Amino acid sequence: MKDDVVAAGGDWDAIEALLDSLSLEDRELVIATYPERLAELEAVRRAIEETGANWTAGLNSVSILPPELRPGTGWLPLSAKEGGLFGEVVRISSSEDGPAALALPESWDWRSVSGADWTTPIKDQGQCGSCWAFGPLAAIESRVKLAADNPQLIPDFSEQYLVSCSPGSCSGGYMNTTADWILCQGTVDEACFPYVAQDTVPCSESCFDRNSRKYKGEGWSWVSGNSNIIDEDRIKQEILAGGPVTAAMEVYTDFYNYNGGVYQYTTGELEGGHCIAIVGWGKEGSTDYWICKNSWGTGWGEAGWFKIKMGEVNIGLEAVAYQPKVRGKVLFYEGHEPWEEFELLKRYSEWGNRLASNGYLVHSSATVPLSLDLLSCYDVVIISNPTTSFSVAELAAIKEFVKRGRVIAAGDGDLFDSYYIYRQENEKVAVQYVDWLATGDGGGLMVMGERSVSNAAANQVGSLFGLKINSDTIYDPMRYETEPGWPVLGPKENVLVLASASLAISKDAFPLARATSSGYVATAAATYETADASGESFRAEFAGGLANEGADPIIDLIPPELDSQAAAGELEPPTISIEDLPAGENGSYGSGAEHPGYEILPEDMPPVGKVLPEGELTAPDEKVEVAFSPVPLAGLAFAGPIGIAAVDFGRKGEDTAGFWRSSTRTWYFNYDNAGTSDYSFYWAGQSTDIPLVGDWNGDGKDTAGFWRPSTQTWYFNYDNAGTSEYSFYWAGQSTDIPLVGDWNGDGKDTAGFWRPSTRTWYFNYDNAGTSEYSFVWDECKSTDIPLVGDWNGDGKDTAGFWRPSTRTWYFNYDNAGTSEYSFYWAGQSTDIPLVGDWNGDGKDTAGFWRPSTRTWYFNYDNAGTSEYSFVWDECKSTDIPLVGDWYKPN
Repeated sequence: MKDDVVAAGGDWDAIEALLDSLSLEDRELVIATYPERLAELEAVRRAIEETGANWTAGLNSVSILPPELRPGTGWLPLSAKEGGLFGEVVRISSSEDGPAALALPESWDWRSVSGADWTTPIKDQGQCGSCWAFGPLAAIESRVKLAADNPQLIPDFSEQYLVSCSPGSCSGGYMNTTADWILCQGTVDEACFPYVAQDTVPCSESCFDRNSRKYKGEGWSWVSGNSNIIDEDRIKQEILAGGPVTAAMEVYTDFYNYNGGVYQYTTGELEGGHCIAIVGWGKEGSTDYWICKNSWGTGWGEAGWFKIKMGEVNIGLEAVAYQPKVRGKVLFYEGHEPWEEFELLKRYSEWGNRLASNGYLVHSSATVPLSLDLLSCYDVVIISNPTTSFSVAELAAIKEFVKRGRVIAAGDGDLFDSYYIYRQENEKVAVQYVDWLATGDGGGLMVMGERSVSNAAANQVGSLFGLKINSDTIYDPMRYETEPGWPVLGPKENVLVLASASLAISKDAFPLARATSSGYVATAAATYETADASGESFRAEFAGGLANEGADPIIDLIPPELDSQAAAGELEPPTISIEDLPAGENGSYGSGAEHPGYEILPEDMPPVGKVLPEGELTAPDEKVEVAFSPVPLAGLAFAGPIGIAAVDFGRKGEDTAGFWRSSTRTWYFNYDNAGTSDYSFYWAGQSTDIPLVGDWNGDGKDTAGFWRPSTQTWYFNYDNAGTSEYSFYWAGQSTDIPLVGDWNGDGKDTAGFWRPSTRTWYFNYDNAGTSEYSFVWDECKSTDIPLVGDWNGDGKDTAGFWRPSTRTWYFNYDNAGTSEYSFYWAGQSTDIPLVGDWNGDGKDTAGFWRPSTRTWYFNYDNAGTSEYSFVWDECKSTDIPLVGDWYKPN
């Protein structure tokens, strides 16, 4: 076959890659029928020569396929929706006389304008007739880049979401219905719902936070004024002024063989309608042509693109112009010498693309100094890991920007740089977190910590708000639980603690949407020593910017690093109006005169919760000095609701190895799957206890636990320090096999068990000793080993099992007692199966431990091949292997 393909001028490397991607059955069909494809090619080449057409035909990754395996076309004429035939097509060519709305150049190509490519990469719709989804999104992706004036972005919208959720299918879709759906219902980013070329995949298979990631268009229109009119000048004008457009065409058999040149029909039957994106136009000799983006992969045509003669096969019919919707404006600020070139073009690029795919206009700037005028143009500003310090004026601009309810971030850009960078958290939460801050009840500050640098410049920003970045942890001495390294995300009363300053809460991101801001000044109580007019010293406590009953509240505080400058007269103390003070429990402090930042209110200031009558505030007779606490304070009195959080995007989120040694009751944890124990601790118990691992308190980290069969008691340890923080009794049988999982997607792991005698699974949602749900799975035999994992990345754990006799893994996606997926992985019957998120992509996959060699094997895609393995000599054959994203005690 290779010799014949090469002799026919085909690209054997591309065709060989295609064959490798096919199933065995389809590959054999292609090999058996390729002589027929050669005959078709010769017929097309003869027709090209006879008609004098100016394009080349050849074997490619589409034409080598038999008809039943070729990409679907899938565009349905608008009037077919009403059961009729398409009306008469009216074509208004470029050569016809008539007024022009603007001067049109002879050629235009959005792949190369001002030295930049404003299009996005070629995609492949496969054997699904989903062109009606690919064409519109190809145009919208380009228009998002144009709206942002940023050619470096690569927004990527999900075609699968349209295929699975909208009225269209692999059999086809309507242009106007799709346009209405994008306008009203929208789509999501590709990472939320990757393309699988099937219309049987339910919409619910998209990411669990799909609603917060939807991108909707602002509007759409028929470019030529009507669906059945092809007005070439108007299409050109729209492309030039607004960007690529979506359009329809008819596909004939010869088009599959297109390899380059300006296509025009020569021979073959009508295969159906097709939807593409037109990105430009040109002229070759006397022939005017369109430049189009197809969705048949890069192995077809001119690396996936094609040129087509204007007027051919009704190209330009139902041309649609989409208006992109702006969700918010983002600036990646790249001044102050970003560490390791953390520019948008490099290590920040994936996050910038993710924001762009959620409707944000993403710009970049390296302007120095950073000014309030620049900041004020944006809703969100990302300060790209600065290494040089900010001036006093720049810090004042940052402070004012955040005070207005905008978002600013400083620090780590390592969000998507490598496959091991925690995709579950960053893809599913980073955008939602920005949404919460930039819109609705949010607004405020986000500080991100870099793992490998001193963070001095970033800490200038963090210190304005009482935050400090130190290695892997961000410290918030004013807003934390237990220790400063556990900052609170959002309002303390509504949102869980973020342990270790990581996005642990990502396992249940919905609290972000529920959060309501409560104002942020000095949330934890701080004590100040002051002197009253008589000179008598007293102490007053302040919390949340408001004094306790009867105490005098401080109006504003200067950040510590600016205090010395203020004392030296280099910085004017800030002033603030009393009307900017946060509201008390039952009212507001009203409005009144302004006071210097070092001044406190007079004694006749009403206590917290009392309303100050208009005009009753008077200035103090003499200034009262305040002795400031050495603790950095967030002394802003914001004009509007604000939310401040410390987030470290630099922690790992993948699961790693561990083991429990029953003879010594010792737990050993390996933090990097490199074969060395990084932490161990002793926890007194019984040698017959069964060790467990889970995220018991929803802090995003796994800790130890065990089940005692003799008493049916569960014990949980929250900090891997060897003490049980919680225990409960759950009546069962001593032969039950204990399980741990996040059964309801609330971010916390709870108990469950499997009863081999009845093949029944029991789940407990609140660790209170009562089964909330149970089901029977008859496929699972008493000799099978039960498993638990989040197999599809929806945030919920479901059942599975491993059959040692056949080395087969079975997964159940909905806890309904039916196997949705199974695969074979060659190994040994004495291997011990494992489940974990080995690469941080948010999905659990298979692994096993081989006691005889002390080797751990990990499979990243549940396809039966080990992608990684390592030897851990400390782990003996009598030890019990464990898997978790371990909590690391300080």
